[in-house]
Amino acid sequence: MANIDIEKKRGGSMWPWLLGLLLVGAVLTFIFWLRYDDKNELAPLSNTEQRAGSTDTYPNEKVAAGANTMAQPVSSYVEWCSNMPQNEMGLDHEFTRNGLESMANALAAVAEKVPSVNQQQVNQKLIRMRENAGTITENWESTFHANKIKQAFQASTDVFEALQQSSFPDLQSDVQEIRQMVNQMDTKTLTLNQKNKVKDVFRLSADVLQKMSQNKSS
Repeated sequence: MANIDIEKKRGGSMWPWLLGLLLVGAVLTFIFWLRYDDKNELAPLSNTEQRAGSTDTYPNEKVAAGANTMAQPVSSYVEWCSNMPQNEMGLDHEFTRNGLESMANALAAVAEKVPSVNQQQVNQKLIRMRENAGTITENWESTFHANKIKQAFQASTDVFEALQQSSFPDLQSDVQEIRQMVNQMDTKTLTLNQKNKVKDVFRLSADVLQKMSQNKSS
């Protein structure tokens, strides 16, 4: 009987050890998974911090974003010019009027960012530009459309020159080229017969406006 009692005591004493080992294993497993989850959660933050602080891996991101930033009216005018092949000029002159009004809005947007330019003179030129643009659609049978269109372009060129002389010295040749194109327009010739000249002025104006809006120079 004494031997039996001893065996029972020994057999019973193993359970606390087993429970202890299981408990320790559970604790270690819990700690392992906890640390694993923490690493996974911190990994994206580490990548973000590395990207923000590194100038070697992402050297051109800010430059690219700034280069593509334009005032909304300028962006709209540039887009209008890019769609010119799909919008042919007609006798109603809606095409030319839309282009002139869009250009006037773009010039106004650029002028707002140039405090050194004479804003009153710029506004007067833009008013004249819009007035001439509106006139060309009032009577499509009029023979004075070419004259009104040239006057509108002359007003826009005056604004280009004011902006260039005020803040964009390296764009002098670009603005002079616009002036030369406008001067070549013949007021005695129907606009439809010199539509390529009109489109060329629109395109070059878009290029210069884009450079001004992005604060670039050629």
